[in-house]
Amino acid sequence: MPGVADGLLPLARLCLRVWRGQPACFPDDTDWGPYQAWARPWWLIAGGQMPAARDALRRCPAPPPGLLAEALWSLTARAALVLGDRVRAGQARDALRPAAAEIAGAASGMLTAGPVSECLAELDQQWARWGP
Repeated sequence: MPGVADGLLPLARLCLRVWRGQPACFPDDTDWGPYQAWARPWWLIAGGQMPAARDALRRCPAPPPGLLAEALWSLTARAALVLGDRVRAGQARDALRPAAAEIAGAASGMLTAGPVSECLAELDQQWARWGP
């Protein structure tokens, strides 16, 4: 599985920190491997670089299908909420809905970003505030 040799441990830590609402502070030399695109908005947020974080989130690709897709979508969703990016929040919401009864990342057994239902509830709550 791509990303097991490089980047998985930092990704697991990032997922836990984001799920728990903790700052995503990591050393500058952290090897994110293939997960850098999903991590970048978070370490920019942690550094207070909000415009750069918004740009990084806009450039972030849709997670590839696989065992970590829901975890990566959860990171995307929560970054979109922090940054007020309605478009990315909507994309994440649509992608996560079919997995509402799952634990993000648990299918892999290697990490977790928490229950998908929690992430969806956060998205739905913010969506209601944003209005139509």
